[in-house]
Amino acid sequence: MPLLWSASLLSCTAAGTGDKVPRLVDPSLASAPREQLDLPRAALIATSDGSSLHAATRIEADERESLERLLRYMARPPLAQGRLMLREDGKVIWNLRKPWRDGTRGFVFDPLNFIGRLAALVPHPREYQITYHGVLAPASPLRDHVVLRPPSSRARSGKANSSSGIPDSTDPNQPSEGSRFTWADLMKRVFAKNVLSCPRCGSRRHMLAAISDGLMIWRILVVLRLSGLPTEPLPIAPAREPPQVVFAW
Repeated sequence: MPLLWSASLLSCTAAGTGDKVPRLVDPSLASAPREQLDLPRAALIATSDGSSLHAATRIEADERESLERLLRYMARPPLAQGRLMLREDGKVIWNLRKPWRDGTRGFVFDPLNFIGRLAALVPHPREYQITYHGVLAPASPLRDHVVLRPPSSRARSGKANSSSGIPDSTDPNQPSEGSRFTWADLMKRVFAKNVLSCPRCGSRRHMLAAISDGLMIWRILVVLRLSGLPTEPLPIAPAREPPQVVFAW
């Protein structure tokens, strides 16, 4: 996998001699060099060993449309099938959405090298995909001022049951041990929905029991059938064939 990552960053072929990936260059699409500004654009862009850091674009707090475009760009899929083509000789053509300044409009891959590029996009298992910096970094002294934390275990231990003096561990809304939120807290934070609030009377729901016996669950559903709940699971549709994709050249 490190070899595939290195080849992808350097735009080389991982299998074989490691030559540069052939490009499709149209000189008529080359753009003129940009005019020099008071602050050169290159001063906010750094490139080293195939990795780049781009800080030349910023979004103000009230520019909601620009923020939406940035989020759409971050959430885009890695490949668009409309720009992927297969030539008659078996080569894979990947067309760029916009031509580069030098007129490059696409790349030509061998099938094996193209599969290697796709494999480089697959993350390692059990590997974090998001790295936080600044005040959101794990070791930042300002993180506690911007990130909400659940009550500590010491504060929770002081809340005892009024009858037995033991904390109520059956309440699913109580934060679990450590710094993790419960499922009810996460549902409320993400979807703004208090799942432990009764929609009829507004009182708080409490866990009575966890039922895992299939026969018992079926009996309960039969009793609740009058309320419109189905007693049988929904049918699972069979797997369909992949859509037919026609490549043109």
